[in-house]
Amino acid sequence: MNTSSGAFLERPAFHIPLLLVTGFLAFSSNASISLFGETEGLYAIVTHTMMAAQDYVHLWLRGEPYFSKPPLFFWLQAGFIHALGWSEAALRLPSILSSLGTMITTYFLGRLLFSEMAGFWGALVCATCYAGLWFGPLAIIDPMLMFCMTLGMYAWARAYFQESSQWWYLVAFVALALGSMVKTLHALALPVLVMGIFLCMRRDRQVFREPYFWVGVV
Repeated sequence: MNTSSGAFLERPAFHIPLLLVTGFLAFSSNASISLFGETEGLYAIVTHTMMAAQDYVHLWLRGEPYFSKPPLFFWLQAGFIHALGWSEAALRLPSILSSLGTMITTYFLGRLLFSEMAGFWGALVCATCYAGLWFGPLAIIDPMLMFCMTLGMYAWARAYFQESSQWWYLVAFVALALGSMVKTLHALALPVLVMGIFLCMRRDRQVFREPYFWVGVV
């Protein structure tokens, strides 16, 4: 990397625009192609049935109650379909936007814990690794789950390390609660485990004295 390009990348003002362009190119590449794989089609059927019946409380699949997943992902698919009409792109937009959100949140998390360049390269890896490129744009629940978990971890870290940002505990637990509406307890198990291990290693009980922490828990 030459000196001029290195200096360009080291300017924080260009990080977010570069990441957004990269993420858009990475995650929107297959937005309009036909659905493929069993999972994309299955979730599309659940959303179609929900909209056809105008029943946004109970999920159905081929005439049977569908209890496998919570409703948030299907609600968002239905919202984009109402706005844009039925298309593969509308079905995939929740995942595409979630993948972009994960990438940008990773940037801020890396910047908070390490440095702006660490955040930039970490976010770039999110957008260009195999898992991000392949699963990020698909009409499946995992990109949204990952975004909720990443946002929850970032918000918790910001509240913990910045005394003036205690209200971010609320953001953390709201994000994890939304994640639980995407894939039940999967959104809570790993982040809460990481938080618990971190606090045990530091032998820090101060967090339990923060009112915003308990408001978030409630």
